[in-house]
Amino acid sequence: MNVKMRTVNTSVIKKDAKALVTGKPVFTDDLAPGDCLIVKVLRSPHAHALIRKIDTEKAKKVDGIVCILTYQDGPINGLPWPVRPIRNQARMTG
Repeated sequence: MNVKMRTVNTSVIKKDAKALVTGKPVFTDDLAPGDCLIVKVLRSPHAHALIRKIDTEKAKKVDGIVCILTYQDGPINGLPWPVRPIRNQARMTG
């Protein structure tokens, strides 16, 4: 009998099944060094829109905020590396 065929149509218990169910495994998203800077990106809820204003005052008051960047912080004629320039438009792609 072929060795591979022994597992066909039989239950296979994963080695980490109990840890997964109890929430014990550590995933790479759970790992963050103490001196790590965490970046959050806020995306537009609209597929195609013109941005009139971005109010960052509440975010600036939150403890631990190091920097807040909007499209206004980028150069008008584009970035120094070869990507599309940042504009005041939100467009959903792909």
